[in-house]
Amino acid sequence: LAPGGALGATVGLLRAKPRRYGGLIVHAGVAVMAIAIVASTAYKIEKDLSIAVGQETVVGPYTLKLVSLSHTMEKNYEALHATIGVYDAKSGALLDTLLPERRFYPRSEETTTEVDIRMSFRDDLYVALAGLDLAGAQGKVPLTSAIAVLKVFVNPLQIWLWLGSLIVFFGTLVVVIPRTTGLAMEAMREERATVPT
Repeated sequence: LAPGGALGATVGLLRAKPRRYGGLIVHAGVAVMAIAIVASTAYKIEKDLSIAVGQETVVGPYTLKLVSLSHTMEKNYEALHATIGVYDAKSGALLDTLLPERRFYPRSEETTTEVDIRMSFRDDLYVALAGLDLAGAQGKVPLTSAIAVLKVFVNPLQIWLWLGSLIVFFGTLVVVIPRTTGLAMEAMREERATVPT
């Protein structure tokens, strides 16, 4: 079948037996979500790292390199920025660059952590900049010599949890829409039948 023919045949099946095939789609979506939840629970990685500028460390399938640290003053907060190179641990290929931040708001005296995320079909990589490790430091330490404290999370198959939810939603629509449309048409026919001619 041509692509259009395959699509037409699929639509025809869904229209012919919406409850049956819609239910199958919902079950498939639930199965995808269950697999994603189990994988995320069983194979999740959480690590606290202390790393200097220029150093690398391996976390699961990734090699993380602290490329630089920088400090900026914004209008209502000051921020500590980290530039993290994300590499494939096996091939060494650069996959992404993450830019987590740690912000301090002087007016409210609050500190917030801005997490950066790399999403893929395999997993989600979260990197948070918790601050600087100043243990044993004498006086003010330049950022080029500072040690950053990172919190790293690797959550497998997270995107599949969302895809499973979309599949369940689509299957629900396949079941509900034809029934709702049929009930509406039936109500219109009954209304027309009761209108005097």
